[in-house]
Amino acid sequence: MSIIFLSISLITLIRFLTINKRITGYALEEPITGSSGSFIYIILLVGSLGLLAFIHRQKIKIGISKIKEKYSKKYPANSIKGVMNKKVYTDSGDYIGTVREIILEKNKIYGLKIKLDKKRFSMKGIIVKWKYIASCGEIVTIKSELLNFLN
Repeated sequence: MSIIFLSISLITLIRFLTINKRITGYALEEPITGSSGSFIYIILLVGSLGLLAFIHRQKIKIGISKIKEKYSKKYPANSIKGVMNKKVYTDSGDYIGTVREIILEKNKIYGLKIKLDKKRFSMKGIIVKWKYIASCGEIVTIKSELLNFLN
């Protein structure tokens, strides 16, 4: 069905471009006269292309999302900047907060500055040394023994 609408669009486009033009008209750039019939071709062209876009709207959405993902300024998860704004949990699954800064010392990661959850803690943030970080992937997990110091 899409092939039919695509072929209609191409035929309409070709017909619209060749209205009242002879082969030499392209070289001599003769003006198009009698363009009253071209209005119908424009409507047919826009309608068939609109119908094609409607039929393939899911594929178009997927394509647009892939393009946005490709050109977004997200950093890889395994880079230092990729750790920023990740959620932080304990080993036992308790939510702590989000990573706000990465502290470097002698070309190594010293620790993470974590903004604590307002609902659970009275402090605004803490610095967790890297040795207390259990894992770092989609989320950052810290060792549960640190939770005793926060409460």
